[in-house]
Amino acid sequence: MLNYSHGTWLLLLPVILTIGSKYLLTVGGRHLFNPSMFGVAVSLLVSRELITAAPAYQWAGSSVTMSVFILMAALSLFVFRVGRGALIVAFLVTYALQTALRAWIMRHHLPPEVFFIGTLSAPPFFIFTFYMITDPATSPAGRRPQIVLGIWLALVDLWLHTKESVYTFFYAALLIGTGRFWETAEGLQRELREAGTLTGFGGQSDPRLHVGLGQPTSDVEAEIHWYGGTVERRRLAPRAYHVVRQGQP
Repeated sequence: MLNYSHGTWLLLLPVILTIGSKYLLTVGGRHLFNPSMFGVAVSLLVSRELITAAPAYQWAGSSVTMSVFILMAALSLFVFRVGRGALIVAFLVTYALQTALRAWIMRHHLPPEVFFIGTLSAPPFFIFTFYMITDPATSPAGRRPQIVLGIWLALVDLWLHTKESVYTFFYAALLIGTGRFWETAEGLQRELREAGTLTGFGGQSDPRLHVGLGQPTSDVEAEIHWYGGTVERRRLAPRAYHVVRQGQP
């Protein structure tokens, strides 16, 4: 993905950013940035061209064959299992439309097919689409949020093109991920419930604890601290009733 020809010590920067983001940039015990995407995007952003994207010859001469291989590997290994089809389709459709728009605007300067061939022969685009944004830990599980995210990724990418930016889809994901990080951090909800046996009529209190999830639009990452110090994390769908018992999945 990246080229380190300006110094071997620069090998450490993407690694530190990738691993560090997973364990440091968390909200409620959950990381919100895809680690690989964060490491690549921030390395490109802060290195002032000391780190650049890998040149075409490192991807078999920018051959479509490499793109097909990456695509088929993703489809056969995990794409149909992670349930992110709506996200992939929404992003690809919107990206194709905005690419057609850019091709039409630039039609007097470049042949329109250059824009599409450039995308199809760019393996990093397929890695981004099928491996990074589909990360189950950092992408929404619901169909509608996936569609919204896919459209916004392509639109922010288009906006970055108007700023003559390079590596636009990595930066688009970084911008949206940063906004999502702050939104989640500000909306973090903490609730305390204690079970007792000496309240209620005749001291017969209900041993069950009821906790509301608010009105989220996507899955909620719940961190449960049980008596005795045990901590469990559960991903709970909104607008549903969940029964959570200690030690049971």
